[in-house]
Order: sequence, then structure tokens, then C-alpha cells
Amino acid sequence: MVEHQLFEVDEARALLPEVRRRVEALIEARADLAELSMDLRRSGSSSLGGLAEMKALQARLDDMLGWFPDQG
Repeated sequence: MVEHQLFEVDEARALLPEVRRRVEALIEARADLAELSMDLRRSGSSSLGGLAEMKALQARLDDMLGWFPDQG
């Protein structure tokens, strides 16, 4: 279980640019995963890749999401 950290205002403000950057990357990766998944279901192929790329995106998202609880 991850312990929750209480942040001082200055600490939280200092962390916000990194949080925003990571959220933007998450949104992009999630959009790619949704598009790839839909393409593969509909036609079996996608300009974003195939099953291997879909699995890689899923793993990448999982890894990216893991950063947030690690911050406290």
C-alpha cells in the first residue's frame, strides 16, 4: 500500500509542470490505444500498428500511470 504524502503548497506547485506533462502524454497514448484498438476490431489492421503495438501501448500506459501513486 502506498502511503499518501501531504504536500506543502510550494511542493505541489513545483510538481505541477511534471504532472501536466505526464497527463498530456497519457492522453495522447490513450487516444492512440483507443484508435488502434478500434481499427483492429473493425478491419484487422491500423496505421498505428497491430496487436504487438497495442500490447506495447497498454504496457506503456500502465507504466505511465504508476508514476502518480509513487509521488505520494
